[in-house]
Amino acid sequence: RRRLCGSTERGRAALEHWLDLRLRDRESMLLRKIEEALRRIKDREYGYCKTTGEPIGIPRLLARPTAEVSVDVKGQNEHVEAQFRDR
Repeated sequence: RRRLCGSTERGRAALEHWLDLRLRDRESMLLRKIEEALRRIKDREYGYCKTTGEPIGIPRLLARPTAEVSVDVKGQNEHVEAQFRDR
């Protein structure tokens, strides 16, 4: 097995640290979304779009149990975000 030079080892350690921080951030965000979904279940708001008030739909909730908006609203939001990002 080849030994890495010092700068390569430091680079690898920095990358691993960055990946660990990113993973922790994503896990923290997911936990917040789960807690919010549980609150919506308790408040009997779960399964309804926050924007339109319409039911979200079972297939979307099965695919993404933390969904807060319908697939149509999500698509519209992504379209608007793409327009601003492309400018």
